[in-house]
Amino acid sequence: LLEDTLQVLQDAAPADLQKQLKVTFRGEEGQDAGGVSREFFRLLGEQLFDLRSKFFDTAVAEEARVLWPDRASPREPVDFWMLGVVLGLAVYNSLPGLDARFPVCIFRKLRGEPVGLDDLQEVQPQVASSMRRLLTWAPEEKMSTAAAEDMFANLFPLDFTVSYEDEGGVSRTEELKPGGKDMSVTLSSRGEFVSLYCGWVLTSSISSQFTPFKKGFSRVCESPMLQALTGDELARIVMGEEDIALERLQPKAKYVNYSPIDSCIIWFWEVLQELSPQQRRLFLSFATGSDRSPVGGLGELQLTIQRAGGDADRLPSAHTCFNLVILPNYPSKDALRKALLMAIENTEGFGLE
Repeated sequence: LLEDTLQVLQDAAPADLQKQLKVTFRGEEGQDAGGVSREFFRLLGEQLFDLRSKFFDTAVAEEARVLWPDRASPREPVDFWMLGVVLGLAVYNSLPGLDARFPVCIFRKLRGEPVGLDDLQEVQPQVASSMRRLLTWAPEEKMSTAAAEDMFANLFPLDFTVSYEDEGGVSRTEELKPGGKDMSVTLSSRGEFVSLYCGWVLTSSISSQFTPFKKGFSRVCESPMLQALTGDELARIVMGEEDIALERLQPKAKYVNYSPIDSCIIWFWEVLQELSPQQRRLFLSFATGSDRSPVGGLGELQLTIQRAGGDADRLPSAHTCFNLVILPNYPSKDALRKALLMAIENTEGFGLE
Protein backbone atom coordinates (compact mmCIF):
# COMPACT_ATOMS: atom_id res chain seq x y z
CA LEU A 1 0.00 0.00 0.00
CA LEU A 2 2.80 2.43 0.87
CA GLU A 3 4.69 1.85 -2.36
CA ASP A 4 1.57 2.19 -4.53
CA THR A 5 0.53 5.34 -2.69
CA LEU A 6 3.95 6.92 -3.02
CA GLN A 7 4.03 6.25 -6.76
CA VAL A 8 0.58 7.74 -7.32
CA LEU A 9 1.36 10.82 -5.23
CA GLN A 10 4.68 11.45 -6.98
CA ASP A 11 3.04 11.19 -10.41
CA ALA A 12 0.08 13.45 -9.53
CA ALA A 13 0.09 17.11 -10.51
CA PRO A 14 -0.52 19.59 -7.65
CA ALA A 15 -3.89 20.49 -9.22
CA ASP A 16 -4.94 16.83 -9.14
CA LEU A 17 -4.14 16.59 -5.43
CA GLN A 18 -6.58 19.41 -4.81
CA LYS A 19 -9.51 17.52 -6.31
CA GLN A 20 -11.90 15.36 -4.31
CA LEU A 21 -10.14 12.13 -3.44
CA LYS A 22 -11.59 8.92 -4.90
CA VAL A 23 -10.06 5.60 -3.90
CA THR A 24 -10.40 2.22 -5.61
CA PHE A 25 -8.79 -0.93 -4.22
CA ARG A 26 -7.51 -3.22 -6.93
CA GLY A 27 -9.84 -6.18 -7.41
CA GLU A 28 -12.70 -4.58 -5.51
CA GLU A 29 -15.81 -3.06 -7.05
CA GLY A 30 -17.95 -0.20 -5.82
CA GLN A 31 -17.92 3.57 -5.92
CA ASP A 32 -16.19 5.64 -3.29
CA ALA A 33 -18.84 7.70 -1.50
CA GLY A 34 -16.49 8.44 1.38
CA GLY A 35 -16.33 5.08 3.12
CA VAL A 36 -13.60 3.70 0.86
CA SER A 37 -11.50 6.84 1.37
CA ARG A 38 -11.82 6.53 5.13
CA GLU A 39 -10.80 2.86 4.93
CA PHE A 40 -7.82 3.83 2.75
CA PHE A 41 -6.63 6.41 5.28
CA ARG A 42 -7.18 3.96 8.13
CA LEU A 43 -5.05 1.28 6.46
CA LEU A 44 -2.42 3.77 5.37
CA GLY A 45 -2.32 5.33 8.81
CA GLU A 46 -1.72 1.95 10.42
CA GLN A 47 1.50 1.72 8.42
CA LEU A 48 2.60 5.35 8.42
CA PHE A 49 1.79 6.43 11.98
CA ASP A 50 3.37 3.45 13.68
CA LEU A 51 6.73 3.49 15.46
CA ARG A 52 7.81 0.49 13.38
CA SER A 53 7.63 2.69 10.28
CA LYS A 54 10.91 4.32 11.46
CA PHE A 55 9.58 7.81 10.81
CA PHE A 56 9.29 8.77 14.47
CA ASP A 57 11.39 9.16 17.60
CA THR A 58 10.66 6.24 19.94
CA ALA A 59 12.03 8.05 23.02
CA VAL A 60 9.63 10.97 22.49
CA ALA A 61 6.74 8.55 21.90
CA GLU A 62 7.47 6.77 25.17
CA GLU A 63 7.87 9.93 27.25
CA ALA A 64 5.41 12.38 25.69
CA ARG A 65 3.08 9.96 23.84
CA VAL A 66 3.25 11.92 20.62
CA LEU A 67 4.73 11.33 17.17
CA TRP A 68 7.82 13.42 16.50
CA PRO A 69 10.16 13.14 13.49
CA ASP A 70 13.22 11.03 14.23
CA ARG A 71 16.32 13.05 13.34
CA ALA A 72 18.17 9.73 12.92
CA SER A 73 15.47 8.16 10.74
CA PRO A 74 16.73 5.91 7.92
CA ARG A 75 13.77 7.08 5.82
CA GLU A 76 14.45 9.07 2.66
CA PRO A 77 13.26 12.70 2.33
CA VAL A 78 10.68 11.57 -0.26
CA ASP A 79 9.09 9.37 2.40
CA PHE A 80 8.60 12.38 4.69
CA TRP A 81 7.25 14.29 1.69
CA MET A 82 4.66 11.52 1.23
CA LEU A 83 3.80 11.74 4.94
CA GLY A 84 3.06 15.44 4.48
CA VAL A 85 0.96 14.84 1.37
CA VAL A 86 -1.12 12.20 3.16
CA LEU A 87 -1.73 14.59 6.05
CA GLY A 88 -2.66 17.32 3.59
CA LEU A 89 -5.09 15.04 1.76
CA ALA A 90 -6.82 14.17 5.02
CA VAL A 91 -7.33 17.88 5.72
CA TYR A 92 -8.35 18.79 2.19
CA ASN A 93 -10.87 15.95 1.94
CA SER A 94 -12.39 16.63 5.36
CA LEU A 95 -11.41 13.34 6.93
CA PRO A 96 -10.94 14.31 10.60
CA GLY A 97 -9.84 12.05 13.41
CA LEU A 98 -6.76 10.72 11.63
CA ASP A 99 -4.91 8.46 14.05
CA ALA A 100 -1.78 10.61 13.94
CA ARG A 101 -0.79 11.67 17.43
CA PHE A 102 1.29 14.70 16.55
CA PRO A 103 1.91 17.45 19.10
CA VAL A 104 0.15 20.71 18.33
CA CYS A 105 3.52 22.38 17.71
CA ILE A 106 3.90 20.31 14.51
CA PHE A 107 0.87 22.15 13.13
CA ARG A 108 2.18 25.49 14.39
CA LYS A 109 5.37 24.81 12.48
CA LEU A 110 3.38 23.93 9.36
CA ARG A 111 1.76 27.36 9.69
CA GLY A 112 5.09 29.11 10.23
CA GLU A 113 4.18 30.13 13.79
CA PRO A 114 7.01 30.61 16.30
CA VAL A 115 7.67 27.74 18.72
CA GLY A 116 9.38 27.80 22.08
CA LEU A 117 9.44 26.42 25.60
CA ASP A 118 5.69 25.75 25.81
CA ASP A 119 6.01 23.65 22.65
CA LEU A 120 9.05 21.81 24.02
CA GLN A 121 6.77 20.74 26.88
CA GLU A 122 4.77 18.67 24.37
CA VAL A 123 7.83 16.87 23.03
CA GLN A 124 10.32 16.68 25.91
CA PRO A 125 8.31 17.40 29.09
CA GLN A 126 11.10 16.48 31.50
CA VAL A 127 13.65 18.67 29.72
CA ALA A 128 11.13 21.50 29.51
CA SER A 129 10.56 21.30 33.27
CA SER A 130 14.32 21.48 33.83
CA MET A 131 14.50 24.54 31.57
CA ARG A 132 11.78 26.24 33.59
CA ARG A 133 13.72 25.60 36.79
CA LEU A 134 16.77 27.08 35.11
CA LEU A 135 14.84 30.22 34.16
CA THR A 136 13.08 30.70 37.48
CA TRP A 137 16.03 30.11 39.82
CA ALA A 138 16.74 33.19 41.90
CA PRO A 139 19.60 33.92 44.33
CA GLU A 140 19.02 34.75 47.94
CA GLU A 141 18.31 38.35 48.85
CA LYS A 142 21.37 40.55 49.48
CA MET A 143 23.63 38.05 47.67
CA SER A 144 26.23 39.82 45.55
CA THR A 145 26.15 39.50 41.78
CA ALA A 146 29.43 37.59 41.74
CA ALA A 147 28.26 35.18 44.45
CA ALA A 148 24.97 34.64 42.61
CA GLU A 149 26.80 33.84 39.37
CA ASP A 150 29.06 31.37 41.19
CA MET A 151 26.11 29.62 42.80
CA PHE A 152 24.26 29.48 39.48
CA ALA A 153 27.31 27.97 37.75
CA ASN A 154 27.59 25.30 40.45
CA LEU A 155 23.90 24.44 40.26
CA PHE A 156 23.70 24.51 36.44
CA PRO A 157 27.11 23.58 34.96
CA LEU A 158 26.08 24.10 31.33
CA ASP A 159 27.60 25.44 28.15
CA PHE A 160 26.07 26.37 24.80
CA THR A 161 26.14 22.84 23.39
CA VAL A 162 23.74 19.94 23.04
CA SER A 163 24.64 16.24 23.03
CA TYR A 164 22.76 13.53 21.15
CA GLU A 165 23.22 10.17 19.41
CA ASP A 166 23.38 10.04 15.61
CA GLU A 167 21.81 7.38 13.37
CA GLY A 168 24.71 5.04 14.13
CA GLY A 169 24.33 5.39 17.89
CA VAL A 170 27.49 7.50 18.16
CA SER A 171 27.43 10.33 20.72
CA ARG A 172 27.72 13.77 19.14
CA THR A 173 27.99 17.29 20.51
CA GLU A 174 26.75 20.31 18.58
CA GLU A 175 27.27 23.96 19.41
CA LEU A 176 24.14 26.05 19.80
CA LYS A 177 26.11 29.11 18.68
CA PRO A 178 29.62 29.66 17.34
CA GLY A 179 32.15 28.97 20.09
CA GLY A 180 29.41 27.57 22.30
CA LYS A 181 31.54 24.81 23.80
CA ASP A 182 33.69 27.49 25.43
CA MET A 183 30.77 29.60 26.70
CA SER A 184 29.26 28.86 30.10
CA VAL A 185 25.56 29.50 30.66
CA THR A 186 25.23 32.35 33.15
CA LEU A 187 22.40 34.09 34.94
CA SER A 188 22.33 36.75 32.28
CA SER A 189 22.57 34.33 29.32
CA ARG A 190 20.21 31.58 30.51
CA GLY A 191 17.28 32.97 28.51
CA GLU A 192 19.35 32.86 25.33
CA PHE A 193 20.43 29.29 26.10
CA VAL A 194 16.84 28.08 26.57
CA SER A 195 15.75 29.82 23.38
CA LEU A 196 18.60 28.29 21.36
CA TYR A 197 18.01 24.85 22.85
CA CYS A 198 14.30 24.96 21.99
CA GLY A 199 15.19 26.09 18.47
CA TRP A 200 17.59 23.18 18.06
CA VAL A 201 15.15 20.51 19.30
CA LEU A 202 12.06 21.86 17.56
CA THR A 203 13.58 23.11 14.32
CA SER A 204 17.19 22.66 13.28
CA SER A 205 17.72 19.09 14.55
CA ILE A 206 14.80 17.78 12.45
CA SER A 207 15.11 20.08 9.43
CA SER A 208 16.06 17.18 7.11
CA GLN A 209 12.80 15.45 8.00
CA PHE A 210 10.44 18.38 8.55
CA THR A 211 11.32 20.36 5.41
CA PRO A 212 10.12 17.68 2.95
CA PHE A 213 7.17 16.92 5.26
CA LYS A 214 6.06 20.57 5.09
CA LYS A 215 6.57 20.67 1.31
CA GLY A 216 4.34 17.63 0.92
CA PHE A 217 1.64 19.14 3.11
CA SER A 218 1.81 22.50 1.32
CA ARG A 219 1.52 20.80 -2.06
CA VAL A 220 -2.07 19.93 -1.15
CA CYS A 221 -3.09 22.64 1.32
CA GLU A 222 -2.35 25.87 -0.52
CA SER A 223 -5.86 27.35 -0.63
CA PRO A 224 -6.35 30.74 1.08
CA MET A 225 -8.99 29.25 3.40
CA LEU A 226 -6.64 26.56 4.70
CA GLN A 227 -3.75 29.00 4.91
CA ALA A 228 -5.90 31.17 7.20
CA LEU A 229 -6.13 28.44 9.83
CA THR A 230 -3.98 28.66 12.94
CA GLY A 231 -1.84 25.73 14.05
CA ASP A 232 -4.29 24.93 16.87
CA GLU A 233 -7.25 24.93 14.48
CA LEU A 234 -5.39 22.74 12.02
CA ALA A 235 -4.55 20.25 14.79
CA ARG A 236 -8.21 19.93 15.73
CA ILE A 237 -9.18 19.32 12.11
CA VAL A 238 -6.57 16.59 11.62
CA MET A 239 -6.86 14.73 14.91
CA GLY A 240 -10.39 15.55 15.96
CA GLU A 241 -11.37 15.49 19.61
CA GLU A 242 -9.77 12.35 20.95
CA ASP A 243 -12.13 10.14 22.92
CA ILE A 244 -10.35 8.60 25.88
CA ALA A 245 -11.80 5.08 25.85
CA LEU A 246 -10.83 4.01 29.38
CA GLU A 247 -12.59 0.67 28.95
CA ARG A 248 -9.65 -0.35 26.73
CA LEU A 249 -7.54 -0.47 29.89
CA GLN A 250 -9.63 -3.30 31.34
CA PRO A 251 -8.43 -6.35 29.34
CA LYS A 252 -4.78 -5.89 30.37
CA ALA A 253 -5.43 -4.67 33.91
CA LYS A 254 -3.64 -6.36 36.81
CA TYR A 255 -4.98 -6.63 40.36
CA VAL A 256 -3.11 -6.76 43.64
CA ASN A 257 -5.20 -8.08 46.57
CA TYR A 258 -8.27 -7.69 44.38
CA SER A 259 -9.89 -9.94 41.78
CA PRO A 260 -11.84 -8.90 38.66
CA ILE A 261 -15.10 -10.11 40.20
CA ASP A 262 -14.83 -8.10 43.44
CA SER A 263 -17.65 -5.58 43.79
CA CYS A 264 -15.24 -2.66 44.17
CA ILE A 265 -13.49 -3.54 40.90
CA ILE A 266 -16.78 -3.94 39.03
CA TRP A 267 -17.91 -0.54 40.34
CA PHE A 268 -14.53 0.98 39.44
CA TRP A 269 -14.86 0.08 35.73
CA GLU A 270 -18.49 1.16 35.67
CA VAL A 271 -17.60 4.55 37.14
CA LEU A 272 -14.80 5.05 34.59
CA GLN A 273 -17.22 4.43 31.73
CA GLU A 274 -19.62 7.02 33.16
CA LEU A 275 -17.01 9.81 33.34
CA SER A 276 -17.23 12.83 31.04
CA PRO A 277 -14.47 13.29 28.40
CA GLN A 278 -12.73 15.87 30.61
CA GLN A 279 -12.95 13.62 33.66
CA ARG A 280 -11.51 10.74 31.63
CA ARG A 281 -8.50 12.88 30.80
CA LEU A 282 -8.14 13.80 34.46
CA PHE A 283 -8.22 10.13 35.45
CA LEU A 284 -5.64 9.20 32.81
CA SER A 285 -3.34 11.97 34.04
CA PHE A 286 -3.94 10.92 37.66
CA ALA A 287 -3.09 7.27 36.97
CA THR A 288 -0.33 7.54 34.36
CA GLY A 289 1.05 11.08 34.53
CA SER A 290 -0.25 12.06 31.08
CA ASP A 291 -3.70 12.86 29.73
CA ARG A 292 -2.75 11.44 26.32
CA SER A 293 -3.21 7.90 25.13
CA PRO A 294 0.08 6.21 24.19
CA VAL A 295 0.88 5.67 20.53
CA GLY A 296 -1.15 2.58 19.63
CA GLY A 297 -4.02 3.47 21.98
CA LEU A 298 -4.94 2.81 25.59
CA GLY A 299 -4.85 -0.92 24.92
CA GLU A 300 -1.06 -0.63 25.04
CA LEU A 301 -1.11 0.45 28.71
CA GLN A 302 -1.22 -1.96 31.62
CA LEU A 303 -3.02 -0.47 34.60
CA THR A 304 -2.46 -2.06 38.01
CA ILE A 305 -5.13 -1.68 40.70
CA GLN A 306 -3.99 -2.41 44.24
CA ARG A 307 -6.17 -2.67 47.32
CA ALA A 308 -5.35 0.00 49.87
CA GLY A 309 -5.04 -1.14 53.43
CA GLY A 310 -6.82 0.57 56.28
CA ASP A 311 -9.72 3.00 56.24
CA ALA A 312 -12.14 3.00 53.28
CA ASP A 313 -12.64 6.74 53.89
CA ARG A 314 -9.27 7.43 52.26
CA LEU A 315 -9.07 8.73 48.71
CA PRO A 316 -7.53 6.71 45.87
CA SER A 317 -3.89 7.50 45.13
CA ALA A 318 -1.51 6.64 42.32
CA HIS A 319 2.11 5.90 41.46
CA THR A 320 2.20 7.31 37.93
CA CYS A 321 5.58 5.84 37.06
CA PHE A 322 4.07 2.34 37.45
CA ASN A 323 0.54 3.10 36.16
CA LEU A 324 -0.58 1.98 39.61
CA VAL A 325 -3.86 3.00 41.24
CA ILE A 326 -4.19 2.32 44.96
CA LEU A 327 -7.92 1.83 45.56
CA PRO A 328 -9.56 1.43 48.99
CA ASN A 329 -12.31 -1.19 49.22
CA TYR A 330 -15.31 1.14 49.19
CA PRO A 331 -18.67 -0.06 50.54
CA SER A 332 -20.71 1.26 47.59
CA LYS A 333 -20.44 2.47 44.02
CA ASP A 334 -21.53 5.96 45.06
CA ALA A 335 -18.78 6.17 47.69
CA LEU A 336 -16.21 5.02 45.12
CA ARG A 337 -17.40 7.60 42.58
CA LYS A 338 -17.24 10.49 45.04
CA ALA A 339 -13.77 9.54 46.27
CA LEU A 340 -12.38 8.97 42.77
CA LEU A 341 -13.70 12.29 41.47
CA MET A 342 -12.23 14.14 44.43
CA ALA A 343 -8.87 12.46 43.82
CA ILE A 344 -8.63 13.05 40.06
CA GLU A 345 -9.72 16.66 40.40
CA ASN A 346 -6.84 17.22 42.83
CA THR A 347 -4.21 15.22 40.94
CA GLU A 348 -1.27 17.31 42.13
CA GLY A 349 -2.26 16.75 45.71
CA PHE A 350 -2.97 13.04 45.55
CA GLY A 351 -0.91 11.67 42.68
CA LEU A 352 2.30 10.15 43.97
CA GLU A 353 5.48 10.00 41.90
